[in-house]
Amino acid sequence: MATKNLHEKNNRIMSNTEKNIYADKYPLGIGEVDDIVSLINFLISNESKWLTGQTIVIDGGFSIN
Repeated sequence: MATKNLHEKNNRIMSNTEKNIYADKYPLGIGEVDDIVSLINFLISNESKWLTGQTIVIDGGFSIN
């Protein structure tokens, strides 16, 4: 996920080529915080009170590669 801290860290330790290779592994692109806010809001709301024992993968398609 493209948070400010991760972006700064990646700029320090990765070349542009390495960052592009990393980003290419995510078919939907590198996620932004806004990409998961709706799910988080749902999970903390009463609407999810019957949702138990689930694994929800949020990885921009990385796991299908």
